[in-house]
Amino acid sequence: MTEHGSLYGLTNTNRQGAALWGKNQFNSTFPAALACYMRDHNLNAIYINLKNGLNTQCTEISIDDVFNTKLPNDQLFFDFESRYEPYDCLTDHQIERVDLVIRKTKEETKKTGEKAVLPGGALRALEVKLTVIPDNMTCQNAPNAWYPEMVIRPATIKYCAMSIASRLTKDEAKEIFDKVGKDVKQWDNLAEASALLPQAIEALNSLQEKFYDRQQPLILQPIWRTQGKKPLLDDNAFDIFVWSDYALARVVIDLVMKSPNDISRFGRSALRLTRYLYEYGRAGVAHIDNIFASMTYMHQSDKEFSINGAITKRYMNHPRMGAPILGKEIVRNIILHGGEEQLSPERRLDQTIYFAYKTEK
Repeated sequence: MTEHGSLYGLTNTNRQGAALWGKNQFNSTFPAALACYMRDHNLNAIYINLKNGLNTQCTEISIDDVFNTKLPNDQLFFDFESRYEPYDCLTDHQIERVDLVIRKTKEETKKTGEKAVLPGGALRALEVKLTVIPDNMTCQNAPNAWYPEMVIRPATIKYCAMSIASRLTKDEAKEIFDKVGKDVKQWDNLAEASALLPQAIEALNSLQEKFYDRQQPLILQPIWRTQGKKPLLDDNAFDIFVWSDYALARVVIDLVMKSPNDISRFGRSALRLTRYLYEYGRAGVAHIDNIFASMTYMHQSDKEFSINGAITKRYMNHPRMGAPILGKEIVRNIILHGGEEQLSPERRLDQTIYFAYKTEK
């Protein structure tokens, strides 16, 4: 038994020992291990992607395609909270960290002769969103109509913008977005932004109609299903959904179109995407942090937006939402060597009382 336990598939990683289990660490290390387990058992994830006609669809995607490699897990390096260097050329400053970078491995021989495995070339940048089913919005529905809430942070939209730009030429972006941005005097002016928003949505729709076949995985969203609102795992407990960059942008566009002149959080995201792609089209590079810092429109900047189960239902409507592909027993195959002893869940009075009553009964 290792001192701190281990997680399936994470042979090479920048998180070792106790660093696998922290409150804000386990939320990304466990999903990566779950993906490795599904990969080795030839289980596909569900891919939320854009199809022709500006609508999303749920199809299957292999974890090989999510990781962007056929190399086995033990030849990969799982680099958490890391920068994705292939996007360095898309911004004129150091880019923000993403939740998980899938990398190749490389070996280095130390002076002692010992071999060390180090992170190599980057293969895929992934934001990780571990979500529970049901959320508060859908928990009163029938069990086959439970859906999760998902919180999107600014870094996710930044990586969405760069992911889209990475598969566009400068001229392709300019053709669509130059007519939107060239006469803008102040992107951060609320009145001007409100008037601009319908044009921004039109340009984003044009982008998606023309280039939807260039989308790629962006968000790894494992789901864990409980028995309603009880803190107990359902028999069918775990699965993975994956969002493409275009599918995430589609959520933003769809919600803005309900109020096309309202600078809501979704309107802000649409304008941020538009401005980044406009500047990329003009110069091939853009200062994405400046764009996000200046275009707040009086909304707090620590969260980009959130979507509850009533909204995610439209995009994640798949039979495996009601019956995830993996049972609760697989936890023992993913958390290894006593790793569960390293977990230190937050103590909550309601949870403690709940389990106290259950134990007494």
